[in-house]
This record gives sequence, C-alpha cells and structure tokens, in this order.
Amino acid sequence: MAKNIINRGSTANDGTGDNLRLGAEKINSNFSEIYTALGDGTNISGIVKVADDSSTVSSISANGETLRILGGTGITSTISGNDLTLAVDSTIITGSSTTVLTNKTINGPDNTLTNIANSSLANSSITVSDGSNTSPINLGGTLNFAGTANEVNVVENAGTVTIGMPDNVVITGNLTVNGTQTTVNSSTIEITNSFTFEGSTSDNFETTLSVIDPTADRTVNLPNESGTVVLQTSSDTLTNKTLSDASITGSTGTINLTSTDNRIRSSYAGTGSLPSNTTYEGMFAWDSTGNNAYVADNAGWVKLVSENDSVGALSDVNISGVADGNGLIWSSAQGRFNAGSLPSTGFSIAMAVAL
Repeated sequence: MAKNIINRGSTANDGTGDNLRLGAEKINSNFSEIYTALGDGTNISGIVKVADDSSTVSSISANGETLRILGGTGITSTISGNDLTLAVDSTIITGSSTTVLTNKTINGPDNTLTNIANSSLANSSITVSDGSNTSPINLGGTLNFAGTANEVNVVENAGTVTIGMPDNVVITGNLTVNGTQTTVNSSTIEITNSFTFEGSTSDNFETTLSVIDPTADRTVNLPNESGTVVLQTSSDTLTNKTLSDASITGSTGTINLTSTDNRIRSSYAGTGSLPSNTTYEGMFAWDSTGNNAYVADNAGWVKLVSENDSVGALSDVNISGVADGNGLIWSSAQGRFNAGSLPSTGFSIAMAVAL
C-alpha cells in the first residue's frame, strides 16, 4: 500500500482539507502497514532477522542493535558514510587475477583449459624412449610411429595406431623362438646355409644340417618311413635294400653274403679293360671279348682254364709244333710237358700207352 497523506487544505479552516474522520482513517491505514511489516499486524516486535547461505537465522533488535558485516579469509569489509564495500585480497582467485595455485585439484570434466603455451608449463614436453635412446616431444607436437620395410608395419586410423607384421617379413638379425612347438604353414622354406640342432641337452655340442653348394636345382625326398638316416661315412647295417645301377667304391670293407642266388657281374671288354690286379687281388673277371675268365693275382691277371680249353692252356704244357702221334714228354730242365715223338722201345712206351 502506498503511504496515505492527510490533506490539510491550502490554508487553515478553508474547508478544502480532509475531515477528521478521513484523516483518522489514513492514519490507521499507515500504522496498520507499519505494524504488519515490523510485527504481527497488532504488535511491533522490533526484531530484524538475518539468515546466511546455510539457512542459519539470527535475530537483531531494531532498537539500537548493530548488524555487523564481517569479511572472511581474503575478504575485507569497509563502511564509509552510506557505503559498505567488500574487497578481496590476492588470496582470492578472480577472473583477472595472477595467482600461483598450490595443492589444488582441477576436475577435468567440469573445467576447460585453453590457450596454454608450452612456455607456461613447467614440463612442456614428454620424453619418448626405446630403452636406450630418449627424445623430448613438445606438447602439441607430433609423435611419429615409423615402421621398417619388410619388418614392421604401422597404420594410423581415427586416432588408433596399429603395429603389426607385413605379409613378407625379413629378419636382419638373429631370431630366437622359445616354446615347445613352432608351426610354419608354407610350401617352401628357403635356408641360405644350414640348420643347427641343439638336441635335448643344452651344451657345447650341436648337429648342423647343411647343404653342398648346388650347381643346379636339386630335390631330396625323405621316405614315408620311421627310422634313422644312413650317412655316407657312417657304419650302418642295411636291411631290405636294393641297389640299382650302383657303383660301390672303397679301399677297405667287406661284402659278406650268406644267402643264395647272389649275383655280382664282373664283365670287361678285353683284357686291356681289366682293373689293377694289385688293387683288386683275388677279383674274378670275365673277358667278354675273348670269352675267358680271369682271377687277379699280385703278379698279374691269371687266366682260368675251362673244360673247353686245350691242354695247351696250362702253363706247364707246351704243345707248340705238336703233330699226329706225338705225346707229352716231361722235361725236368724246363719244368713242363713238351709235345714230341714217343720212344719206340722200353718202359717209356708202356707209360705213354697207359697215359
């Protein structure tokens, strides 16, 4: 309600002002508003109530009590005339103040930090290390992940870096694989020099599987069998083996055959093709040109006499110049039988006839 003013007229008793009744009514209305504002409408309490942010209420008597407005930490209150001034010192952070924060926690989702230069940060870079070499990377800079040809592939997509092996991998150094099984799904494995097998015992002894430098493409097939590989210089017992078009060469060794139906062919075209008699002493050979059998002796190849040979084939029989009626006559001086005429009388005739 607006304040009611009693009209007193222009001059005393000029009849233009409010009458007594109307003036009393305005006075009552004004007091009713005051009593309602400062009390319960009937009585004035004389109490002023003040509440803080925590809803704590304090009552102050309007009859001479003083309401004090006090500053807190970093805040100073000052009254000058009708002015109440609240001021903050450097301990209070404002939008334009320059302040060093200590022991503060900034919640990322509730705050945004912008336009912070690297020079404004105590640590303006991160350090990247491979375990031996280190390099600083400025914040806001670019950290590159570089692969190596035929070794490591690096792919970046939408902020995700994927590091993997390419389809064709080249290992320039040593490759060590730990485990009980290594599976290689490949039709061809190319080894430049050799395989080395440690064996079940880790020691200073290994088995190396290597290859003689090939002069053409070669293929070595492993049989569909279980067993031990026979080596060129190893001592082994062969079982159920067939040697086809084979050449067995050696300065020592023994062929010991106890079964039947064994066959070893030893045929040569002429005696000039026979091998060394001293190297192969005791060897049997067949001269396919002269159709004669020979056996090697340290002194030479000895011709063997067959049932189809003449008696002259014997080394102690000389039938040179033999004629009809001749016989074989022993010559002790020559140590042989010679062909000649038989004696006509005496014991020698009887012996010749007996022969």
